[in-house]
Amino acid sequence: MSNNVFKQGTSLIYMFKDKRATIEIDLTKSEEAILNGVDKDAKWGLKKAEKEDLVFEESKNPKELLEFYKIYKKTIIAGGIKPDRIEELEKEKYKLFLAKKGEKIIAGAIVELVDKDKFKLEYNASI
Repeated sequence: MSNNVFKQGTSLIYMFKDKRATIEIDLTKSEEAILNGVDKDAKWGLKKAEKEDLVFEESKNPKELLEFYKIYKKTIIAGGIKPDRIEELEKEKYKLFLAKKGEKIIAGAIVELVDKDKFKLEYNASI
């Protein structure tokens, strides 16, 4: 994976290996304060998601995991990489988060729970 995301206490930390940068978000701040601290591209993306009524949620539904896997597999193969088997995405310590437009899954991410305060991005894909 090119991106790693960690939760430490009340912060989210994004580490981008390809760009050699880290972004930390203090989750104790108000939503307004957090939004004031992000760049214009991030604000644009958030406004667009709200305007298009996108929903972001955790899923424990096996059918939704299968749908995410299809998106992941197509994305990975298009990049010339052999995808992991679906069983690799079903580990107990993994959580699936999805972005939906209506009932249609348009993106998702699987994170590994490292411990109670940390997680790491393992898989992500979008249509």
